[in-house]
Amino acid sequence: MVVHSSRYSDLRKFIYQPPREQEFEGFKTVERLPIPGLDSEGGGSDRFFVHPVSCIIHKAKETLEDVNLEPRDCLRLWKAINAHRCESYDIDQRLDPHNALPKFIKKSDVIEWEMAFQDQLYKWMKDFHAPFALVQRNLETSSDAARNPHKNWVEMTFSLLNDLRSHGALPAIVFNYDRVGCELILSTIMEVLDEAETRYRKSEEWAKKLQDFQAYKEKKSIESLTRPHVNIRGDGGDKDDGTAYDRLDYLREEASKEISPWDSFDPDAPIDRFSFADSSKITEVELEQIIASLKSAVKKPFLEALKRGLGVHHAGMNRRYRQAVEMLFRKGYLTATVVFAEDSVFLTALNYRQASGRAGRRGFDLLGNVVFHAIPSRRAMEIMSSRLPDLRGQFPISVTLILRLFGLMHDTSDSYYAVKAVESLLTQTRLYLGGPSSQMSVKHHLRFSIDYLRRQHLLSATEVPLNFLSLVGHLYFTENAVFALHSLLKDGYLHELCAKVDSPGMQKNLLLELLTVLCHLFS
Repeated sequence: MVVHSSRYSDLRKFIYQPPREQEFEGFKTVERLPIPGLDSEGGGSDRFFVHPVSCIIHKAKETLEDVNLEPRDCLRLWKAINAHRCESYDIDQRLDPHNALPKFIKKSDVIEWEMAFQDQLYKWMKDFHAPFALVQRNLETSSDAARNPHKNWVEMTFSLLNDLRSHGALPAIVFNYDRVGCELILSTIMEVLDEAETRYRKSEEWAKKLQDFQAYKEKKSIESLTRPHVNIRGDGGDKDDGTAYDRLDYLREEASKEISPWDSFDPDAPIDRFSFADSSKITEVELEQIIASLKSAVKKPFLEALKRGLGVHHAGMNRRYRQAVEMLFRKGYLTATVVFAEDSVFLTALNYRQASGRAGRRGFDLLGNVVFHAIPSRRAMEIMSSRLPDLRGQFPISVTLILRLFGLMHDTSDSYYAVKAVESLLTQTRLYLGGPSSQMSVKHHLRFSIDYLRRQHLLSATEVPLNFLSLVGHLYFTENAVFALHSLLKDGYLHELCAKVDSPGMQKNLLLELLTVLCHLFS
């Protein structure tokens, strides 16, 4: 098993408190290079940074290996520990950054420094009298307002995305563990953008822009009518009188002409000020081709959302639409931050770790941002500090799997390939990552399966397949219903039921009863 104990990029966590409601008038241009971290500008903010140590709620943790610190966190932690050190609870001077870090700091140096802090903190956390609580209080940066999520959290999601955009923290993935909630977020954001764009299209600024566009079209039309004919050599037209262009010269001159922004202006397309889309990532023709291929399978609002750089992705959506959303996101068109919107019983420590790992793209970002939105601060801290479950084997060793393995061995006459395949399957470590006891459980289940199959007359005393083995093997995905069906076949019930199948007057009732039996078994 391959285990990576560190990430390529660090993660910085925030709890978001929506600001006061303001009328949206369009996105502003981000005129600076984005600096990693949503709190890089300092000052007051609606995002409350959460230090990984300050969010440790349960002190009964067996280890602090799940607590990951970025270099800035380590430095702040050193200052907090150093401020609360005393004779009874002194600290190792090797934690001092002047002693722990070389002149030229590498990622590996910070990881070793982080591990030293984990050892020191674990000792203090297990000692009731140690100043661990004081260190946590020193690192806290919270707000009473952040403890109570806004009631209209769906509407405030747009405010969060607007904030992320202004800090160059897009693209972003908003995780919500409810399908209806995912679609509600999308429709609400689209409603805000549509309403703001509609107001703008009624303004004098837009009317002036349309007038300028119309004037440009008229000017271009006049120029095309008054432009003199250009004789190009090789066209097969008039003879060359010394004034003809070479085709390469003509193309070079056309390419050197300045392109007007009006050439790509479409008054009916979504306005950039009211769209999250990044048009530099994909051409308009490519996007229209994608949307055209989905028109017959996806509702129009979802296609309109794609034009504005928004997509929804869950198992209930059309497969082709989901693939289109994935492709557009990879291109960066769907304008990487991870947001957890609204609490859910499915938002566990494991799901949090898997989802938050999508922030900070390997090879692109040195820092990823994780934002909790509409989740109480204590709940968010519990999620961040909860211990990950142990990794255990989840390979489904079922009775039907053992049955099919015996079928493979019999059909191939115990060939070398079949024997090796069975041995490889039953000895893989993913079956019993829990240790020797789990390995023994696998062997116990194997013995139970063989005994059960013998009792059901599917295997002989010498493990030779019997009777309905092929039928049960083909319906392996319906276990345990297939074994109930086999019992009815073995005991002759279905034979008695179908004995009068040739009688025309009995066929209707017979088929109805047979269908009822099968529905009870497989539905």
